[in-house]
Amino acid sequence: AKGIGAKALELYIKGHLYRQFRAPTLADVHLPSMPKLGADGALDKAAAAFKTAQKPVIVVGSQTMVGVKDPGRLARALGMLGAPVYLAGTARGLLGRTHELQLRHNRGAALKEADCVIVCGFPFDFRLGYGRGINKKATLIAANLSSHELKKNRRPEIAIEMHAGDFLVALSDRVSSAGDSWRGWVEQLRASDAKRDAEIAAKAHPPGELVDPLHFFLRMEEAMADDAVLVVDGGDFVATASYIVRPRAPLSWLDPGVFGTLGVGGGYALGAAMVRPGREVWLIWGDGSSAYSLSEFDTFVRHGVAPIAVIGNDASWAQIAREQVEILGTTLGCDLRRTDYHKVAEGYGGVGLVLSDPKRVDATLAEAKAIARTGRPVCINIHLRKTDFRKGSISI
Repeated sequence: AKGIGAKALELYIKGHLYRQFRAPTLADVHLPSMPKLGADGALDKAAAAFKTAQKPVIVVGSQTMVGVKDPGRLARALGMLGAPVYLAGTARGLLGRTHELQLRHNRGAALKEADCVIVCGFPFDFRLGYGRGINKKATLIAANLSSHELKKNRRPEIAIEMHAGDFLVALSDRVSSAGDSWRGWVEQLRASDAKRDAEIAAKAHPPGELVDPLHFFLRMEEAMADDAVLVVDGGDFVATASYIVRPRAPLSWLDPGVFGTLGVGGGYALGAAMVRPGREVWLIWGDGSSAYSLSEFDTFVRHGVAPIAVIGNDASWAQIAREQVEILGTTLGCDLRRTDYHKVAEGYGGVGLVLSDPKRVDATLAEAKAIARTGRPVCINIHLRKTDFRKGSISI
């Protein structure tokens, strides 16, 4: 029998562990409210400029989704505004898969031609050419929670320090039925989008040795469920995917962020599967980036979640190598092996599939989906052929 001292110690340890590790009750996080109208009536100015535009463009970034509990409200606001929309970061999927106002290609050309550009929750960083990628003669309107980011690199004509999502809703309340006058502009950009989609499809080559990444993603896009969640973690393979795969719904896309912070994939996929139980979770890894979190297959198995991981295996840090070879004449530090990543997943208790035959793409995707439905995580190790699809993208 335990003595009084041992029992007291046991009770103390149990109590201490309970206090340290019990599930906390987290209060809802509310962002500080921002002024919706300043003394200068910034929102009214924005509405007036937007109404008179002939070729407006709206760019929506990740910050727009911060703290948003009803994404449908933002989607309705964008629909009411009626202008062409480019989504970036975690804002991808806000308008669903095929909204008529959503555009995916040739954003730079559209921003150069636009006469009014609204930038929501998106900094003027390298993705927008530090602001120089936008027509100098366009009326530039920006909404951002950060007064610093709002005016960094390029100063908008109308700068509004407030939540970008609230800004969109407030703007839509002031502007109604303006979209009809932009029908020709929207159709022009949609035609450009369709042309680029056709070019990508034409570059995909199903026959031959190994798997063409464009062909794979075109087939994956068709195979994914309507409620799929996409997690991406990589360089060249992931960037290729972004041209083709379409997030199905708001808050259904997670990526490494503006700085391409590799290694987030396994944890993001785990979180997505826990928060969205029953939904199909796809994890797109490059072969280089997969090494940072492939061990999370052990966690998937222990927690009974079943993401479908696809690893683009071209035995290279391809995004770096492509231009490094052109500029420096060497692949130093960029060469990898065609490692059996699927066997690594099997070692952690998952199911591994290897795909090297282009004719087996559809069958392998179907098999992976069937396995995931049984509650087992699956990894597809895709042996890729080399392509020049992203030639000219510099990441060194």
